[in-house]
Amino acid sequence: MYPGRGGSLDVVEAFIVGYQFGVEGGDKSLPFTHFTRWVAAHYRVSDGPKNGFTLIREHVHGDESLAFDEFFRLLPLYTKDMAELGPDGIDALYGQIMSELPEEA
Repeated sequence: MYPGRGGSLDVVEAFIVGYQFGVEGGDKSLPFTHFTRWVAAHYRVSDGPKNGFTLIREHVHGDESLAFDEFFRLLPLYTKDMAELGPDGIDALYGQIMSELPEEA
């Protein structure tokens, strides 16, 4: 699924949430369960209550078109890390990077 440049990250987010809901008992080829932690680690920012899509939007200063393109730039990196590190490796990387961030006041 890549509807082209200038799309909306909101549409991608809705698609992925729907996809996850639809395959809860089935296909787990690319689980997005660790996406938020991966994005937070990738950008070296705390996720707090935010999801990965919100972190992407913040990274591109709210520009929806840039956020859309950024998601598709990050997707192959996330896919590669999930394949090579697995969920436990993503969790470990996230924990390591979060421990290196200065504490928020």
